[in-house]
Amino acid sequence: MRTLSEVRLDEEPAEGGGTRLVLTLAGDGFLRHMVRAIAGSLVEVGRGRWPAAQIGAILASKDRSQAGPTAPPHGLFLVSVRYC
Repeated sequence: MRTLSEVRLDEEPAEGGGTRLVLTLAGDGFLRHMVRAIAGSLVEVGRGRWPAAQIGAILASKDRSQAGPTAPPHGLFLVSVRYC
């Protein structure tokens, strides 16, 4: 099982004006496409298609088929790995 210890969504100034959203996730490991599935689900909330409470229900269900579409990998990168 994988455990998320942090999920954070921040706004930062973007080059050329405007803002960009930065999604930060920390955990003890990640399953294939796990971060992209979470990001895709959050997009559904942001677009008003799902209520925010649905994210908690999806995570609690542990059923990937309940999640939103897998977000494309563009702009996704690994910042660090920490071993404890």
